[in-house]
Amino acid sequence: MHDLINDLAQSVAGEVCFKIEDSQRISKHARHLSYIAENFDAIKKFEGIYEAQHLRTFLPLRLSSVFRTRNFLTNHVLTNLLLNLRCLRALSLEGYQITILPEFVGDLKLLRYLNFSHNEVIKCLPESLSTLYNLETFLLKGCDNLEKLPSEMEKLVNLCYLDITGADKLESMASNVSKLTNLQKLSIFVLGKEKGHKIRELMKLSNLRGELCISGLQNIAESRDAWMARLSDKSRIGNLKLQWSKDFVNRREEVEKKVLDGLQPSKKLMELSIKFYCAEMLANWVGDSSFNCLQSLCLDGCINLLSLPSIGKLPLLKKVRIKGLRSVRTVGVEFFGENMTNTFSSLEILEFEDMLNWEKWNLCEVDEEARKFPKLRELLIQKCPLLLGSMPEDLPSLKKLTIGLCWKLIISVQNFPLLSELEIRGCHEVIYKGFADYSSIKRISFGRISKFSCAAE
Repeated sequence: MHDLINDLAQSVAGEVCFKIEDSQRISKHARHLSYIAENFDAIKKFEGIYEAQHLRTFLPLRLSSVFRTRNFLTNHVLTNLLLNLRCLRALSLEGYQITILPEFVGDLKLLRYLNFSHNEVIKCLPESLSTLYNLETFLLKGCDNLEKLPSEMEKLVNLCYLDITGADKLESMASNVSKLTNLQKLSIFVLGKEKGHKIRELMKLSNLRGELCISGLQNIAESRDAWMARLSDKSRIGNLKLQWSKDFVNRREEVEKKVLDGLQPSKKLMELSIKFYCAEMLANWVGDSSFNCLQSLCLDGCINLLSLPSIGKLPLLKKVRIKGLRSVRTVGVEFFGENMTNTFSSLEILEFEDMLNWEKWNLCEVDEEARKFPKLRELLIQKCPLLLGSMPEDLPSLKKLTIGLCWKLIISVQNFPLLSELEIRGCHEVIYKGFADYSSIKRISFGRISKFSCAAE
């Protein structure tokens, strides 16, 4: 921002909006306060605030949106300063490493916005937070060690946004989440041990939209509980992540198949991710042509899955990521679709990774037009040590090709007129066809290739 524009903004803001600089005094008429957070913020920095008893906004800012360093706030600031700011509507302590939040935070009854994101040390929150009846936005993103939410969060009847993305140690959701009927964003819904039936509470959260991740799905004992979540009615959920446990011991495949059946989302879904599912077959709705809005599909760590879903006919599908499907041995016509010619018409990114038993890409079974991937820009095949034969050879839009640790694969580089990045490491053979020089490729990286040859077309 130009200095003149900055001066103008400060002039217009007058005494209402204030930015702390060099510990200067703040007008008692100030309503909105911001400052640049540093590694250690002590009480001296905030000495001028005590007269501003009617502050409505307390907002630390950072020069970068990336939280590379930890920030610390002295207890004196928490227990003395914030205690007196009873008129706050918006309080952010984002990025500060606070081990224990004081109970008095629950006395800030006028709060609408509360942000404790990127606190990597806090494990639990004060129960008094459940009394913030006016709270609309509660952000806990990146709280890696958070284990427990306040037990009576159902009292936050005005809550619209609850973001707990990255809180991977969270044991379960608070009780009676179904009473938070105003919720629009619920980033993660965690099903704790022996609490799989809690998924029913999603039924009444009809205003959910955007992204939703449901984790702990292995704890659902009765498949009818999954049906009662009524995900198919929640048409504003655009990104759905379904996640089971990484531990596959004592898992019941027949139950998980029925649970996945019951978790069928709305036909308007745009992104779908399924992780650590243990059954051999997916639900019939995965890849069904009626899901014609789907743009992204990720299958990760489904180690017992025997075949890929038929997704070639989905008209808007742009990204497919297949990782850790260690029981898949062939990829062929079932992936493209029976008797299909115009397949993967919108696909731009295709990734296969950690497919330890994948042996063959049966492209000869697929119609020649169907296997062209007309819009594919990026192709990655990595850690597929048993994969024999070759990959698709006619990719007119391909810009980036990455092959790694596919020791038996033969790579034929031809008909890639737009190729600009090429990385091949750990494969059997690379055949260059029809290239007079490498000038069209801006980045080339080769390593551990058994055989390299050039052939004219």
